[in-house]
Amino acid sequence: MAYSKGSKSEHFVGRMESPCRWKEKGGPVHTFKASDIPKGTVLTAFYNTTAKKSGDQKSKENSVFAISYVELNGKKIPDEKRLIISCSDQSFTVFKPY
Repeated sequence: MAYSKGSKSEHFVGRMESPCRWKEKGGPVHTFKASDIPKGTVLTAFYNTTAKKSGDQKSKENSVFAISYVELNGKKIPDEKRLIISCSDQSFTVFKPY
């Protein structure tokens, strides 16, 4: 993912723990993969970072466990209508605000 605002830009690389899914009230379960998200979509990614060490090499891996759409198809989604969509097989996830 890439984010740009003015002259600043930020890149984020993460792996989704599993395909994302949500269920409509009384409706079907919807499932999608990262590749199904339209280019240009603005979203918030909820993730955990783990450090790995292999020999002398250190690396970090971002594991995305949920997303929330901020804009979809160029239209802003009001805060009260945003969903947090699970991208994890875990049934319980602890959120830590910073």
